[in-house]
Amino acid sequence: MGVEHHRSHALRPQAVFPPLSSGSEVFTKLGAARTRLILEKPFIGALVMHLPLQPGDASWCKTVATDARALYFNTAYVDALTLAQTQFVLAHEAMHCALAHFARRQHRLRERWDIACDHAVNLLLADEGLQPPPGALADPRFRGLSAEEIYPLIPPTRASGRSTATCSAKREVIRKA
Repeated sequence: MGVEHHRSHALRPQAVFPPLSSGSEVFTKLGAARTRLILEKPFIGALVMHLPLQPGDASWCKTVATDARALYFNTAYVDALTLAQTQFVLAHEAMHCALAHFARRQHRLRERWDIACDHAVNLLLADEGLQPPPGALADPRFRGLSAEEIYPLIPPTRASGRSTATCSAKREVIRKA
């Protein structure tokens, strides 16, 4: 009563205006991808709209990431994607939030858990007809399984031998090594 909810900023994100540079083309692509998701996949589009878009520093954000409060992106990475692939990566990050992957990790190793979550999310999105970027993890043997069911099927050495770096407290679309 009279006290603002502590996560209200995450539920009602402020508008992010593109810089007046070549990066504005990336913001245009991201905006178009969000619009298409709203029109073509309303539930997923609504999830994406709750994550404000923030350019990520290339030193820690190699692709696209989320901390469940915002969606961070590497401008060069998004620029290289097709519009359909951009829709996929936005939906990918939003689904990690919707499925509470951050909260469900428990005792599991972070990198191995991230890989299991990526397989689960990517297969769901592919089944929805979205087009993944090259190298997205989506092993058909894991179709229909939850991240908890996939986790023990991921060899421990696979997670530590991964070449794509992820950032601490942020998720990225994990690309095959």
